[in-house]
Amino acid sequence: MATAGQPSTLIQIPCCLCGTLIVPNAANQCTTCLASQFDLTSILNRGPGGAQTINVYQCRRCRRYEMSDNGKRWQLLESESPEMLSLCLKRIPALQQGSKKGGGEQHMMSSGISSLHLVDASWVWTEPHSRRLKVRLTVRATTIGGAGVAVQQRCLVELVESWKQCSECNREYTNRTWQACVQLRQKRADGSSRRGLVLLEAALAKNGDVRKHVLSVDPTRHGFDFYFLSLMHARLFSSFLARIAPMRIKTTQKLVST
Repeated sequence: MATAGQPSTLIQIPCCLCGTLIVPNAANQCTTCLASQFDLTSILNRGPGGAQTINVYQCRRCRRYEMSDNGKRWQLLESESPEMLSLCLKRIPALQQGSKKGGGEQHMMSSGISSLHLVDASWVWTEPHSRRLKVRLTVRATTIGGAGVAVQQRCLVELVESWKQCSECNREYTNRTWQACVQLRQKRADGSSRRGLVLLEAALAKNGDVRKHVLSVDPTRHGFDFYFLSLMHARLFSSFLARIAPMRIKTTQKLVST
């Protein structure tokens, strides 16, 4: 124990493998020897179920990324943004503590690692057309056993951007997938003016936001049929038409013929 006024001396011991003088730790090994025994890079680059690649799925049509494992939530993300980095970290099974479906914990245990903690993460630039995302991670791992030695390494993780059609685009490209239909009809005698329908057509032509949810349009003898993916979009469309011209709106489970 150092006394007042005397400098304390730092105790050093040789590494049990290479002999380099180090500060004593539970394993009595230097950081180089510890790093050579535990390859954290291979653990982090392992995909779900032991796959060799980690995929990040993007819809080819709308360019949104899959945010949830069940494919129900998709979102637009900017390249190398914090939100994009968060998505990539969630796709690395080794970083998902307590998640057994990815197989990350089983692979860590077999490699002699009991726990893995993220210290820092940053982007590594890649060519946009390469469809590759590279992230440099600083991780701290705890080894299995009574010693429980902490090993910290900087690792490069590569993720692959793969195409996957989102549920909304899939419904749009599949026939007979509409969920609601707006049937617009103008009651008139044969040969009378179609001024009301012409007025509505002109209003729809000027408003692209209203038309973006329309899957298809079928002309009929006395009007048009507009098809939508959801009842909510159909009701918004009907409300817009009602503001353009006076009309009666009726909700029913049956289609009218003409």
